[in-house]
Amino acid sequence: MTYGGPWESFKEEKGVIVKPDSTVEISFPKNPDELIVRQHTSSSGFTIVDETNHTFIVPSQPGQYVYGISGKWEEGIALYGLKVEVK
Repeated sequence: MTYGGPWESFKEEKGVIVKPDSTVEISFPKNPDELIVRQHTSSSGFTIVDETNHTFIVPSQPGQYVYGISGKWEEGIALYGLKVEVK
């Protein structure tokens, strides 16, 4: 468990290396009732990249990208993070 948003939590972490335009698929043993994926551009800036189909495509430009994943189930809400390095 970490404190702070995805941007702060992954600041010092290395990203998972992926190819440009790779598709990321998010899966859970029990699918959430609601899933939102945000690409964080700073500690307070983000854009929503997926709200419906549990997949998203990473950018084609090389670099490091941080994502926040919010899932909502009947039992509650969980927040996850992911950092990728496009090479």
